[in-house]
Amino acid sequence: MHTLQRMLKHLALKVFVVAALVVGSAAITNGSLDYFDDEQWPEFVIEKLPLSSAFVEDLWIHALQIHVVAAALALPGCLLLMSRFVLRRFPRAHRWLGRLTGIVVVFALVPTGLLMALFAKGGFLGGLGFVVSGVIVGVCMVSGIMSARARRFIEHRRQVLHVLAQLSVAVTSRVLIFAFDAFAVDGARAYL
Repeated sequence: MHTLQRMLKHLALKVFVVAALVVGSAAITNGSLDYFDDEQWPEFVIEKLPLSSAFVEDLWIHALQIHVVAAALALPGCLLLMSRFVLRRFPRAHRWLGRLTGIVVVFALVPTGLLMALFAKGGFLGGLGFVVSGVIVGVCMVSGIMSARARRFIEHRRQVLHVLAQLSVAVTSRVLIFAFDAFAVDGARAYL
């Protein structure tokens, strides 16, 4: 009976974490829709501007928009790919969703994130943190793809779990920002 209780607690925790990440990802995506309104930029965009040139500003804004779309696909895609039910019942769908998610991460999410890291709000150290996270995601996704193609599935799972862990930071860091903002003496420094 004790083992059953432990298994149920573990399952409940997994369901809670996945549900929180899905809800958080949806909330971030919904909150990011303003990034596509050329008439009225949100505060996050306005505080970045002006950049060194109109070209750099346009590049940064387009990178942000691509990053938002890629993130809206990547985190939910990774969560779905982690489902053993999907893997066992729909292996072909798992493979195709994995390919699509891998392409989105490697060719859209990581490059745009690295570009935006150059202008991170946290300065050099904040930007460095984003670069390190982006490199981990890129290296682990490529390694995960290569290990899946080589049919080394244990290695594949380990690598894509690193990707999922890094992508989940988007949700968990926003929860921390809200908490820091709520308890901060200086609200302007909560993000930093």
